[in-house]
Amino acid sequence: MLRFNNGITSAGAALQRPHEATWDDLLDTLPSVREQFANARVVAPWAHSPQLAFRTTRVVGPNWALLPSAAGVIDPLLSTGIPLTLLGIHRLLNVLEQGASDTALREYERVTLAELDATEHLVAALYASMADVPLFKRLGSLYFAAASFSEAARRLGRPGLAPGFLLHAHPRFGPDLHACCDLALASPTGPARTELFARIDRAIEPFDIAGLLDRSRLDWYPALAEDLIASASRLQATVDEVENLLERSGFRCSAGL
Repeated sequence: MLRFNNGITSAGAALQRPHEATWDDLLDTLPSVREQFANARVVAPWAHSPQLAFRTTRVVGPNWALLPSAAGVIDPLLSTGIPLTLLGIHRLLNVLEQGASDTALREYERVTLAELDATEHLVAALYASMADVPLFKRLGSLYFAAASFSEAARRLGRPGLAPGFLLHAHPRFGPDLHACCDLALASPTGPARTELFARIDRAIEPFDIAGLLDRSRLDWYPALAEDLIASASRLQATVDEVENLLERSGFRCSAGL
């Protein structure tokens, strides 16, 4: 659901059999969502897009460049469109500062397509694992580990610690991310499935700043200042630097929390 500032909310769903479902059918399966729309009225007809995903082969050209959201769309599953586009805007500003040289534009194209491919790889693995809920959740933690670590690194002024969306260009996390996705796509069972769980945990551990490996939380991960403070060393930062970051971000905390 996307809420716009004109009072209209855009709502949709990715369905396997869209022609057999209506908006009311969908709400019947989601009572809490139905409650949210109890006083809503339809202002546009239900629309169906038979193919959502796409990826262009050209991202740049003479005096033009596409934002990531125009270069490709994977799936709404992880809501990756907004962060990919924000990264694209940041990179295009750097391209402009460099005079929009052909070399800079081509590098922007390479990075944009590589990030779309990395996103597609994880989304495909998640879809392949939907029938295996524990594996689906564990694979999802790869996304949250990469996203939380990357944002914290950038907010601390250390973007070099988080190369590429989903850390796919990180020399350690990137290969593990792709390997875990490949293993999940093979629908592992028995010992192979157990080893995949362990490999995901090993991949996450150096980048876990949100308590994702704390099983006592039962897959419920609040935004806790103390998690970030305890992870200062993972971000190559001091406790004071992390506390200053939290203060700037609206958290009021101390190392003793």
